[in-house]
Amino acid sequence: MSQHQETASVEATAKPVLPVSAAVSAASGASTTSGDESSSELSHDAPGRDTPEQLTLLERFSKTSAAANLTGSFNEAAGAIKRKLGQLTDDPELNAEGRDQQLLGKVYHLVGDLRDIRNLTNQKMADVRVELKKMVREHGGNFLDAASKLLADVKSKLS
Repeated sequence: MSQHQETASVEATAKPVLPVSAAVSAASGASTTSGDESSSELSHDAPGRDTPEQLTLLERFSKTSAAANLTGSFNEAAGAIKRKLGQLTDDPELNAEGRDQQLLGKVYHLVGDLRDIRNLTNQKMADVRVELKKMVREHGGNFLDAASKLLADVKSKLS
Protein backbone atom coordinates (compact mmCIF):
# COMPACT_ATOMS: atom_id res chain seq x y z
CA MET A 1 0.00 0.00 0.00
CA SER A 2 1.40 3.41 -0.96
CA GLN A 3 1.61 6.43 1.33
CA HIS A 4 -1.28 8.08 -0.50
CA GLN A 5 -3.50 4.98 -0.11
CA GLU A 6 -2.69 4.73 3.60
CA THR A 7 -3.57 8.40 4.08
CA ALA A 8 -6.79 7.93 2.13
CA SER A 9 -7.78 4.96 4.30
CA VAL A 10 -7.04 6.95 7.48
CA GLU A 11 -9.14 9.85 6.19
CA ALA A 12 -12.00 7.50 5.22
CA THR A 13 -12.15 5.93 8.68
CA ALA A 14 -11.56 9.14 10.66
CA LYS A 15 -14.47 10.71 12.50
CA PRO A 16 -15.65 13.88 10.74
CA VAL A 17 -14.64 17.07 12.52
CA LEU A 18 -17.44 19.52 13.34
CA PRO A 19 -16.98 23.20 12.69
CA VAL A 20 -16.04 24.99 15.91
CA SER A 21 -19.40 26.82 16.16
CA ALA A 22 -21.32 23.54 15.85
CA ALA A 23 -18.98 21.90 18.34
CA VAL A 24 -19.51 24.66 20.89
CA SER A 25 -23.29 24.39 20.67
CA ALA A 26 -23.11 20.58 20.78
CA ALA A 27 -20.71 20.61 23.71
CA SER A 28 -22.74 23.14 25.66
CA GLY A 29 -25.93 21.18 25.13
CA ALA A 30 -27.53 24.09 23.30
CA SER A 31 -30.57 23.33 21.23
CA THR A 32 -30.97 24.53 17.68
CA THR A 33 -34.65 25.38 18.06
CA SER A 34 -35.97 28.45 16.37
CA GLY A 35 -38.99 30.71 16.62
CA ASP A 36 -41.20 30.47 19.67
CA GLU A 37 -40.03 27.03 20.73
CA SER A 38 -38.49 27.11 24.16
CA SER A 39 -35.27 25.28 24.88
CA SER A 40 -34.21 24.23 28.31
CA GLU A 41 -30.81 23.28 29.59
CA LEU A 42 -31.84 19.63 29.30
CA SER A 43 -33.17 19.86 25.73
CA HIS A 44 -32.42 16.84 23.58
CA ASP A 45 -33.74 14.83 20.66
CA ALA A 46 -35.59 12.23 22.74
CA PRO A 47 -39.32 13.01 22.46
CA GLY A 48 -41.39 13.09 25.64
CA ARG A 49 -38.43 13.41 27.99
CA ASP A 50 -38.50 16.93 29.32
CA THR A 51 -37.74 16.52 33.00
CA PRO A 52 -34.48 15.30 34.55
CA GLU A 53 -36.33 12.33 36.08
CA GLN A 54 -37.27 11.10 32.60
CA LEU A 55 -33.75 11.25 31.19
CA THR A 56 -31.71 8.09 30.91
CA LEU A 57 -28.40 7.82 32.71
CA LEU A 58 -26.50 8.38 29.45
CA GLU A 59 -28.57 11.48 28.61
CA ARG A 60 -27.90 12.93 32.07
CA PHE A 61 -24.18 12.14 31.82
CA SER A 62 -23.92 13.80 28.39
CA LYS A 63 -24.80 17.15 30.00
CA THR A 64 -22.06 16.97 32.66
CA SER A 65 -18.65 18.58 32.76
CA ALA A 66 -17.06 15.13 32.92
CA ALA A 67 -18.61 14.22 29.55
CA ALA A 68 -17.35 17.44 27.97
CA ASN A 69 -13.85 16.87 29.37
CA LEU A 70 -13.84 13.25 28.18
CA THR A 71 -14.90 14.33 24.69
CA GLY A 72 -12.24 17.03 24.78
CA SER A 73 -9.53 14.54 25.69
CA PHE A 74 -10.62 12.22 22.89
CA ASN A 75 -10.59 15.01 20.30
CA GLU A 76 -7.20 16.31 21.45
CA ALA A 77 -5.66 12.83 21.27
CA ALA A 78 -7.21 12.06 17.87
CA GLY A 79 -6.10 15.46 16.59
CA ALA A 80 -2.54 14.87 17.78
CA ILE A 81 -2.47 11.51 15.97
CA LYS A 82 -3.79 13.08 12.78
CA ARG A 83 -1.22 15.87 12.99
CA LYS A 84 1.62 13.39 13.47
CA LEU A 85 0.36 11.29 10.54
CA GLY A 86 0.09 14.45 8.44
CA GLN A 87 3.67 15.38 9.32
CA LEU A 88 4.99 11.88 8.61
CA THR A 89 3.21 11.64 5.26
CA ASP A 90 3.78 15.29 4.31
CA ASP A 91 0.02 15.76 4.03
CA PRO A 92 -0.82 19.37 4.96
CA GLU A 93 -4.57 18.69 4.77
CA LEU A 94 -4.39 15.89 7.36
CA ASN A 95 -2.10 18.04 9.50
CA ALA A 96 -4.62 20.92 9.39
CA GLU A 97 -7.48 18.54 10.15
CA GLY A 98 -5.58 17.29 13.19
CA ARG A 99 -4.91 20.84 14.35
CA ASP A 100 -8.62 21.66 14.01
CA GLN A 101 -9.60 18.56 15.97
CA GLN A 102 -7.14 19.45 18.74
CA LEU A 103 -8.72 22.91 18.89
CA LEU A 104 -12.13 21.28 19.11
CA GLY A 105 -10.87 19.25 22.07
CA LYS A 106 -9.75 22.42 23.80
CA VAL A 107 -13.21 23.93 23.21
CA TYR A 108 -14.83 20.89 24.81
CA HIS A 109 -12.48 21.25 27.81
CA LEU A 110 -13.50 24.88 28.09
CA VAL A 111 -17.17 23.88 28.01
CA GLY A 112 -16.47 21.35 30.78
CA ASP A 113 -14.82 24.06 32.87
CA LEU A 114 -17.76 26.40 32.28
CA ARG A 115 -20.18 23.67 33.37
CA ASP A 116 -18.12 23.21 36.56
CA ILE A 117 -18.27 26.94 37.23
CA ARG A 118 -22.03 26.97 36.61
CA ASN A 119 -22.55 24.07 39.01
CA LEU A 120 -20.41 25.70 41.71
CA THR A 121 -22.25 28.99 41.26
CA ASN A 122 -25.64 27.29 41.52
CA GLN A 123 -24.55 25.49 44.69
CA LYS A 124 -23.21 28.72 46.20
CA MET A 125 -26.48 30.52 45.38
CA ALA A 126 -28.47 27.72 47.04
CA ASP A 127 -26.27 28.00 50.15
CA VAL A 128 -26.75 31.79 50.24
CA ARG A 129 -30.53 31.34 49.94
CA VAL A 130 -30.54 28.98 52.92
CA GLU A 131 -28.44 31.41 54.98
CA LEU A 132 -30.70 34.35 54.09
CA LYS A 133 -33.81 32.42 55.10
CA LYS A 134 -32.12 31.56 58.38
CA MET A 135 -31.18 35.21 58.98
CA VAL A 136 -34.71 36.40 58.18
CA ARG A 137 -36.15 33.90 60.67
CA GLU A 138 -33.70 35.00 63.38
CA HIS A 139 -33.64 38.75 62.76
CA GLY A 140 -36.81 39.44 60.79
CA GLY A 141 -38.62 40.92 63.80
CA ASN A 142 -35.78 43.36 64.46
CA PHE A 143 -35.77 44.39 60.82
CA LEU A 144 -39.51 45.03 60.83
CA ASP A 145 -39.23 47.07 64.05
CA ALA A 146 -36.44 49.19 62.55
CA ALA A 147 -38.39 49.67 59.31
CA SER A 148 -41.52 50.71 61.24
CA LYS A 149 -39.49 53.21 63.28
CA LEU A 150 -37.92 54.62 60.11
CA LEU A 151 -41.34 55.04 58.50
CA ALA A 152 -42.65 56.75 61.63
CA ASP A 153 -39.67 59.13 61.63
CA VAL A 154 -40.20 59.97 57.94
CA LYS A 155 -43.93 60.57 58.52
CA SER A 156 -43.22 62.84 61.47
CA LYS A 157 -40.73 64.87 59.42
CA LEU A 158 -43.14 65.17 56.50
CA SER A 159 -46.01 66.37 58.69
